[in-house]
Amino acid sequence: MATEDRSQTFDSLVSGLDGDERRALLTKMQNGSQTDTAPLETKEVSGDDDATIDFKTKILQEPLFTRIWLWIKSIFSSKSVELVYNESLVAQIARDVERQTPGLIDYKHKYLSNDFYEKLIELQRTAEFFSGCISSFEKDSGPFYVLLGSLLMPEVGESMDKEADPY
Repeated sequence: MATEDRSQTFDSLVSGLDGDERRALLTKMQNGSQTDTAPLETKEVSGDDDATIDFKTKILQEPLFTRIWLWIKSIFSSKSVELVYNESLVAQIARDVERQTPGLIDYKHKYLSNDFYEKLIELQRTAEFFSGCISSFEKDSGPFYVLLGSLLMPEVGESMDKEADPY
């Protein structure tokens, strides 16, 4: 967190205190916590490096019978062994989804059901609900962390209020 962001957050938190109390509280906060070594920031992970799967290595980890079966299927379907292996992995995942949540997909006929569509609409509504909170975080993250901390750790907020209370 930059020094300017920190001072804006501090100013917004202590707007009801006079100048001497602000300085005393700021000094107490600076002496009490040294959290600059591990700032709280979100980082986007680049999925390109991990997204490439080396199918040859994964195929070699499979049992001998599976490798022979994949080789035979690749010969008769005139596809590469990696493509056949990938299709078998996708089919296995689809069967697991069908078994765990019946009614969402039909892999044998290659279509998605109405329940799947309704779940996607519900997910979209949920994302729209939280979009306001996310945009406020992107504008100014300091007050957002204060609000989040007060919601997740109310006892810490109460102890800070008790220690920082000038009366």
